Amino acid sequence: MSRRRFLFGRRNSPLDRLTAHEFQFGDAHVRVYEEWTMRPELAESPDVPTFVLVHGLGVSSRYFVPLAGELSPYGRVLLFDLPGFDDLPKPKHRMSIVDFADVVKRALDELDVVDPLLESADDPLPAALFADPDALAAALRERLGGLAESVRTADADAVVQRLERAFATARQPLLGGGLLDVLDAPGITAATRLRRRPGSTCLLRPDGDRLALLLGDRRVSVPARIGPAIEAVLARDELTPAELHDHLDGASAIVLTRRLVREGLLEVAR
Repeated sequence: MSRRRFLFGRRNSPLDRLTAHEFQFGDAHVRVYEEWTMRPELAESPDVPTFVLVHGLGVSSRYFVPLAGELSPYGRVLLFDLPGFDDLPKPKHRMSIVDFADVVKRALDELDVVDPLLESADDPLPAALFADPDALAAALRERLGGLAESVRTADADAVVQRLERAFATARQPLLGGGLLDVLDAPGITAATRLRRRPGSTCLLRPDGDRLALLLGDRRVSVPARIGPAIEAVLARDELTPAELHDHLDGASAIVLTRRLVREGLLEVAR
């Protein structure tokens, strides 16, 4: 069984700026750092690669983080901390290479990675890599030609939808004061002044006969009939539940705003 949570990163580490996902499979914990700064001209390609960097024994993040920075304009980059490394718990059972590979595969499945480009720190570059520069250049031209064709024929709408889902539901928002507002939520009344929480994001999208709120790190499904009320909330910097009277009755407006406070979109104006 897997367990997923988001982390803020290691203290004083270049990994601090990366999104991190942690999974647990049995007693094996694995952490995956993610970097993606896709160049606009490549973002529309349906064949955007996912680079997977797996450390070897004795190899630290100072080697992989610069490499991730170089690769991230060209695709999604995932950096693995394997079970028992860094501050991850050491598994109770001895893990073989096959066990480590299985953990990597299961984590990639959780992240919806289908065809990764896997790179291990223990894999040396071929000694004869530049022995035939003409052949290497020809192979590179062929690869770039295929990439250019993919970009030319890409379904831009589908790419935008896929990137929107990734951006709007899988990024850890930096929101302060949430605990206080969760404690205050039951006391919200029709006259309580509320405001958008700084740093919060929300996209409202149709979802069959319901609506989906994409809140940065998660997706919340709500009835379609309250769409106009949510649009009114998103259009205002500050409001009270009573100001939603054109869309909801008094009790429903309070229920909705309490929910949006708990979800981190609104905060109590103090």
